[in-house]
Amino acid sequence: MRILLPTGALLALALSSCGDDVGTASKPQSAPPPKESNTAVDLHLVPEPGFELVLQYCVTCHGPRQFLQQRGDRATWLGLIRWMQRDHGMQPLPEGAEDRIVDYLATHYGPEHSGRRKPLRDELMPPKRYQ
Repeated sequence: MRILLPTGALLALALSSCGDDVGTASKPQSAPPPKESNTAVDLHLVPEPGFELVLQYCVTCHGPRQFLQQRGDRATWLGLIRWMQRDHGMQPLPEGAEDRIVDYLATHYGPEHSGRRKPLRDELMPPKRYQ
């Protein structure tokens, strides 16, 4: 005796016995990782004049974390721009934009001074109680 199953039932049976590669359209997919946002708060950038130029010319090629980890004075930031232009194909910046970007970065991401303060001069020290 032959048992006849409808074609749809056979297809469903065959697909259910396959590996995970078949029929995954009905399974919920994990969400793609979120893209970095371009808001001052999300980027941890100081929203001061020059911020919009940093977004336009710096964040387009690399994330802000890359330059937030670096600190430098005006000469350091200008040197980095020249290096990126010379060795990495960065296009020249429009007139006036470079100075505003460098000013912004040097002001808000300048060198950090860490460690102890300089010792006080002797005349500023309290009197020695124990000699």
